[in-house]
Amino acid sequence: MAFKIAFITDTHLYPEAPQNFGGGTQLQEDSVEIYEAVVQQVSDFRPDVVIHGGDIVCGGDSFEMPMSNYQIALDHAQMLGEQLSAPVYYIPGNHDLDPESGDKKKYLQRFGYHSSDNVNQNQAGELADAVESRGYSSLIYEDLRLILLDCQEVERDVTHGYVGEEQLDWIKCELEQSKNDGQDVLVFAHQLLQPTDEFPNLDSTIENWEQVTQILNNYDHVLATFHGHLHCQRIIGPDPTTKRLTVITSSTICYPMMWRKIEIDSEQIRIDSVQLPLAQKLAKSSAAHPQRGRPLIGEDRDLRVDIKRSTHEPNNLATKSIETPLIKTLILTGFNNHDWEQSSSICQNLLESTGRFSVEICENPSARLENREQLDQYQLFLIDYNTGFDNLYTGQEWSSLARNNFVDSVRCGVNVCILHAANNSFPEWVEYEEICALMWREDSSHGAYHSFDIEFTDLAHPIVNGFVQTLPSGKIKNHSDELYHQLKHMHGTDYHVIAQAFSTVESGGTGQYEPMILVKNYGQARVFHSILGHLGRDGVSDTWDNPDFQTLLVRGCEWAALGRVTNT
Repeated sequence: MAFKIAFITDTHLYPEAPQNFGGGTQLQEDSVEIYEAVVQQVSDFRPDVVIHGGDIVCGGDSFEMPMSNYQIALDHAQMLGEQLSAPVYYIPGNHDLDPESGDKKKYLQRFGYHSSDNVNQNQAGELADAVESRGYSSLIYEDLRLILLDCQEVERDVTHGYVGEEQLDWIKCELEQSKNDGQDVLVFAHQLLQPTDEFPNLDSTIENWEQVTQILNNYDHVLATFHGHLHCQRIIGPDPTTKRLTVITSSTICYPMMWRKIEIDSEQIRIDSVQLPLAQKLAKSSAAHPQRGRPLIGEDRDLRVDIKRSTHEPNNLATKSIETPLIKTLILTGFNNHDWEQSSSICQNLLESTGRFSVEICENPSARLENREQLDQYQLFLIDYNTGFDNLYTGQEWSSLARNNFVDSVRCGVNVCILHAANNSFPEWVEYEEICALMWREDSSHGAYHSFDIEFTDLAHPIVNGFVQTLPSGKIKNHSDELYHQLKHMHGTDYHVIAQAFSTVESGGTGQYEPMILVKNYGQARVFHSILGHLGRDGVSDTWDNPDFQTLLVRGCEWAALGRVTNT
């Protein structure tokens, strides 16, 4: 096992900040630039997962952040996190709370988790009427379990935190299950889970620390707890009884501007400190500190440490093999002016042939989507359904309940692939149009079915990077398809084009480039929208016979589901 975690915390993002805070030590006026530097440096580390330890933004009580800035900051943080090739998991800090109401609703809409998730690569989610969302979760990677706690189960920012009874019971179950499965555990929480000699006060810890530590102390496979909140680098312990380390990581908004890289193999966990390469900003922040920030960086022993892995075995008699969970995918189809029977079958075979997907085909989406609880099991919806937008077709409209459940599940992190004519569907369903971003509406059209080149516009995007290098010309040549043009941008929603094609006048097109592949976020979901993918009722399948198009579709679906792509 070789596994890498990047732990960042206390970014305190504040776009267009009116001033620097903390007596000038916190550089909110430069917070966007600093966050971008974090993203770049973490990307260079190439982690398998990124964990943000909270205080993503400057909400709560201390900064008097206006509500409009609070929402902009949350959105900007989400956008920056999406630039990382590894999945990012967030835990709330006290400054992630709503500056007006004190609640976590807007935070959970972007960074929360399903209450019904299992512990294998949980999907982030949004608080919706039909599904409770929460701020805590767990992740399993082979023989390691990461437990992410929500210490902000409070009515508003009180600096110290609190862990509620339901979460306490969940922690017990997680620790018991990890013990039975022979997994080491790392715990991540914003505030300290117990006082230390240096940090004995309530504003450093959670209020009910005794309850939490009583639970943790019953298990010797909890190797370390990781925290932010205190804006300093410290490694405390190991505890003489439990042998557990407490690892505190500084803020990136002020000196010493560090984050932790955690490298794990079968024998040890190596924890190291990485400082942002921002010399002028480090000097500026340090100069504003009474002792030039030296107490914040700590001693050499606070910067790096190695932890020996546990040697325990699972409690079950036979050691079970650990398999990477398949990406559970639901193809929503059953009506289309295209040959949906064939295209959905092709998609199922393409995805399952990789060994990374488990795919079901649903031919009655309206009925299936009415059961909200069933939808949480999926990581990806692939939409191959077309009702038409102007009464051209007679496809069944989905019921109001089905629509609401679909939108809720997408906002809560069930990711989406929009395939070709699925962008013709559901006129005046605003949320669906926002998910697609570009729709076939009035004045949209296409020229003759013909061959054209697909050019990539973002070579760094995970869908493209690692694939474009395998193409001799850096593009997909002579792809046969319908080339849609003049698609309508719906409701001003954001999107990002990663592939385009030139629509020639000779083919009946516009004489300009048209988008062919776009990506976006909706709530906590990723959306991969392939405008390509024609399969007519005439049975001609040149589009789907193109192996490069097949690869592109599979990569797009994997990126949507996981936020990363397997390069083989």
